[in-house]
Parts: sequence; C-alpha cells; structure tokens
Amino acid sequence: MLSTKRDRKQGGERFPIPTEGEIEGKLIVLESIAIVCVEDTVAHSNPDAISKLRENIERVVRERCHPLKLAPDDEVAAQQYALEFVDAGVEEVYRRRSGRKPGRFET
Repeated sequence: MLSTKRDRKQGGERFPIPTEGEIEGKLIVLESIAIVCVEDTVAHSNPDAISKLRENIERVVRERCHPLKLAPDDEVAAQQYALEFVDAGVEEVYRRRSGRKPGRFET
C-alpha cells in the first residue's frame, strides 16, 4: 500500500493512495483467509476452538498494537474490530454449512 518506493514506479502504481480496487482486493484476500481458518477451526470437534481462536486473535492484536504506542481507545478499537471480523467469518461458515444464517455468534 503506502510506500515511498512508489515514486519510481510508472503509471498508477506511483500514487501513494491505494485505489478502491486495491483495497477491495486486499479485503477479499483477508476475508477468504479468515473464512478458511474458521472453517478449519470449526471442522475440529473441539467446542472451545472458536473461543480459543478469538482469545489468540485478541492477544496478537494487543501485542502488535502495543509497540506502536497507540492510544488505549485505539488499541481497544483494533481488538474489537478484529473480533467482529472473526465473528463475521464464523457466521459465514455456519451459514454455508447450514444453508441459513444463524444469529450473532456468542462465545
């Protein structure tokens, strides 16, 4: 995305602001990875697997935010966003498995 090396590139690649297509493409990749990871997690019959996944993601986000010295509110917002992202992946996996959309995933 943002890079000082873009100045030497040709055409649209040199612009520092990513295009809507670049952003959408990256989101599709992230969503696809999340769904596959959740599918693999759900495939194991361990009932605590999703809870463990959520805990691990929250921990990793906290660990990655801490060195950046983000404001506490921003760190909490990043954790909440990550968990919402995972929950959306869980809902999508269950929707695909059952053919219907369940209510909000609760841990």
